Amino acid sequence: CYGYQNSIFSLVDPVVRQATKLPYKTLVEQRIFKPLEMNTASIGYQAFIDNPNHAEPHARRKGQWKTVAVQPNYYRAAPAAGVNASILDMGKWLQAQLGGKPEILSPGLLGNLSEPRVKTRREMYRKQWKTMLSSAHYGLGWRVYQLGEERLIYHGGWVSGFRADVAFSPQHNIGIVVLLNAESSGISELTTRFWQMTLAP
Repeated sequence: CYGYQNSIFSLVDPVVRQATKLPYKTLVEQRIFKPLEMNTASIGYQAFIDNPNHAEPHARRKGQWKTVAVQPNYYRAAPAAGVNASILDMGKWLQAQLGGKPEILSPGLLGNLSEPRVKTRREMYRKQWKTMLSSAHYGLGWRVYQLGEERLIYHGGWVSGFRADVAFSPQHNIGIVVLLNAESSGISELTTRFWQMTLAP
C-alpha cells in the first residue's frame, strides 16, 4: 500500500536532531548548501522574503495570471517544502545527484536514495507520463521511473504559486531542473518532452 503525504517529511527534523544534535536547517546548510556552493539557497519563510531577488508566485484567477501571496504555512514543515533555491543552486545540486561531488554525496548514498522500494501504480496513469512508463516506484525521497531499459529519477513539487520538476538519468549523466513561479501544468509537458527527445533512439 502506498500513499504520498508531504507532512510525513516533517519528521526528518526531530530525527536529524536526535541523530546529529543539530537542527535540520543547520545540518543542510553545513553539509549541502556550503560544500556544494549553493550560495543563494536558504531555508525558511523569512529567508525567502528577505532575499530581494526572490520570485513572486502566480496563479490563475478569472482566466488571468495574478500575483498571489507567499504562503508561510508550507514552511512549518521545512523538510517537506522549506528550501529556497535559485536555478543556479539547483544546477549544482543536480550535478551532485549525478555523482559529480562524491566527497559530499557518496555513490553508496546516491544509490540508496534512488533504489526502487515501493510500487506506485498510480504514477502509471499520469497524463504526460503514462505513455512512457513501464514501471514506477518510490525510493527515499525520489520517484524511480522505468522507461523501457532507461531508469529516470524524478520528483516534482507544487505549492501555491510555484511548481518545480527535477529529473535525471544516471545512465546518461544528464538531468533537468524546471522552476516556475506559476501553477502551470505546462511544466509536466516540458519535462516529459525533454526526456522524449533526450532518450529517443
